[in-house]
Amino acid sequence: MIPFKIIRKFISIIDPIKICPEEESDNIYRFRKEIPDTWDEYYVSSVHVREDNKYRWEGHALNYLEIYLKKENDIQTSLPFTVKDLKPYISTIDRISVCDSETLYYENYGSIEYVGEEYDNMYVYGFGPRLIDWRDKKHDCLEIISMLEIMVSKEPREDMKVE
Repeated sequence: MIPFKIIRKFISIIDPIKICPEEESDNIYRFRKEIPDTWDEYYVSSVHVREDNKYRWEGHALNYLEIYLKKENDIQTSLPFTVKDLKPYISTIDRISVCDSETLYYENYGSIEYVGEEYDNMYVYGFGPRLIDWRDKKHDCLEIISMLEIMVSKEPREDMKVE
């Protein structure tokens, strides 16, 4: 599994985050910088995007990242990590947007399962919840929905390179 202290560096700095540790109460933080170092001893078991209709912003439900943590590590992941390394941790029910950090070109997918192999060897630059335009082909309309956006790059981030 990926240690939370590593994942924390990739989480969007401006989005709310809900930390759900195994066998403990959930904790909600408004921004990444508010997350205490206490969780650095844990490992990420899954990542989800959620909407909370109790809180609204510009007519839309509040988006937040939900990260489930475990104390034990049963899979080792090394840095820098790729989309292929991250895929097992992403919820299969969340819609995904993959964005190239160099060109800002993005593609939307109904699930992480549909993200093509062409992204597998690209490095994860960051991720977070986003409201994104989604074309509903069945009803031929454009919706604004909550997705998990993964920023990718052909080169690893400078602060993640292993020498």
